[in-house]
Amino acid sequence: MSGALERVRRAGPVSARIVGAVFGGYALGALASVAALALPVAAPQAVIGGMLASFVVYAGAVIWSFVARSARRAWAGLALAAAPLALAAWWAAAGGVPR
Repeated sequence: MSGALERVRRAGPVSARIVGAVFGGYALGALASVAALALPVAAPQAVIGGMLASFVVYAGAVIWSFVARSARRAWAGLALAAAPLALAAWWAAAGGVPR
């Protein structure tokens, strides 16, 4: 029984990093895509720029999830990066940028 428990205990941080990389990276990419609408450029340019930026942000989030010293730091870094993106996305969705 302790062997199975030990395997689960060792797999926990790796599983947390994988979940953070997949779902946290997706969330950051989506936020970056929407936050690009807050840029003072034409709407079609903002959409295309946001789509391009989302790929870079997603890749960066995946890399960060496995470079961080612990799973807790990986999640904290993802949350820290999501805060300004969420604020910009909220501002753009509220009509903050006149078109």
